[in-house]
Amino acid sequence: MSDRAFVIEPTDAVYRRRIETRPSPGVVDAAMEDFIHHFALRLHHDGAVVTAVDVAAERTPWSTCPDGALALASVIGSPLVEVADVRSWIGSRSVQCVHTTDLVVIAAAAARRGTARAHEIRMWDIGRPERTITMSVDGVDWATWVIDETGIVDDSRSGRFAGRSLDARGFSAWIADLSDDERESAAILRRASSIGLGRGLDMDSWTDATEGGNPIDSCHSYRPEIVHIARRNRGTQRATDIEAPGTPVPPATAWVSLPRPS
Repeated sequence: MSDRAFVIEPTDAVYRRRIETRPSPGVVDAAMEDFIHHFALRLHHDGAVVTAVDVAAERTPWSTCPDGALALASVIGSPLVEVADVRSWIGSRSVQCVHTTDLVVIAAAAARRGTARAHEIRMWDIGRPERTITMSVDGVDWATWVIDETGIVDDSRSGRFAGRSLDARGFSAWIADLSDDERESAAILRRASSIGLGRGLDMDSWTDATEGGNPIDSCHSYRPEIVHIARRNRGTQRATDIEAPGTPVPPATAWVSLPRPS
């Protein structure tokens, strides 16, 4: 295993992540796309229980990511209310792909809510001591955080999050008192605040996931028994078409594609 340390280079490029959910009777289509990833899924349900999940790993950083995505089959037969519980969402994911696990939680919540939703995130000042991340929900500004490596330095839009740690345990405990929608949005923004650092990495110079850091149990491809066989899928990073704060967001269909009906 390589002991080479990766370096997040300061960049003026803007990281973008978009998540969409579109429920219809018995089905929810959901997709997430950012600089590094593009996953889509279709969650089937009977109104109370998950009956099937179709997953499409459209664009992934590692050769082993699709295997982790297929592990979502474990939610079949589970009550929607349990799958949608964001309080367990931030916790352990020792087998599944972290991004598809996130996505199935959001899809289950959409199934219970019954309405479509789009989260649009942008982050800049990547690789610098402090970075700014902003998110809109259905086109309405939800939060703008200034963050460092440990927590939220400033929340200029609402002030509610300023001073909060981004540590999984502490953050999860704090958002437990928020409404369901607020918990979902806070968890989505926290996830993007760390994943977005990949905008400053030259991942195509790597051969496998061992060059991306130490093994961890919260990502399928970085598990100790997987990381050395997770080969880099070169050429899969996609530069966003938004390179400055304030640039208009293009239509959803130009960014996220959802699975076609089977």
